[in-house]
Amino acid sequence: MAALLKLGYFVVEKAAVPLAFVIRGAAENNELFRSGCIRMARAVGARERVRQGMWRWDAQRRVGPEVEMEVPTSERRAVAAGVEMLSEGTVLFAGLGFASRLWQIEADKERALQVERVAWRHRTEQALQAILAAQQREQSRLQAAAQRVHAKRERNLHAGAVLITSAVGLIGAIATSNL
Repeated sequence: MAALLKLGYFVVEKAAVPLAFVIRGAAENNELFRSGCIRMARAVGARERVRQGMWRWDAQRRVGPEVEMEVPTSERRAVAAGVEMLSEGTVLFAGLGFASRLWQIEADKERALQVERVAWRHRTEQALQAILAAQQREQSRLQAAAQRVHAKRERNLHAGAVLITSAVGLIGAIATSNL
């Protein structure tokens, strides 16, 4: 992970170089902008010196309160440091904004795809339910037809049995009357 962060910072540094030239030109032409760059660079430098001083364990720092002396920075170096910080910050925030927008676009695509999946699943379920209902209606119709055929067969068998019984009875009557 640290290597990835170093690589990212390297990319930001290299991408900020052209922007730094433009900002440096603006700082040379505008006194207010130049003084802002100087103040920012000196404030960050003082903060870094305080942060580094916290980790020193020499006897002088442990005895009394920490008092950091501001190391005077030349105006030229302060402007260069301020311009570098501004350009790197601009590139970093632009890159983060771009990455955030890409992430948002991908998230929107994923949400749209998810909505489409849900809609497709719903349409599929409705189609399957319609097919199932049609099959159930067809099964009921076939069962009713089978019951009608069975009832007709039973009637025919009954009629055939009656006819046979009648025929047997008639033959028996004819045979007894001929005797």
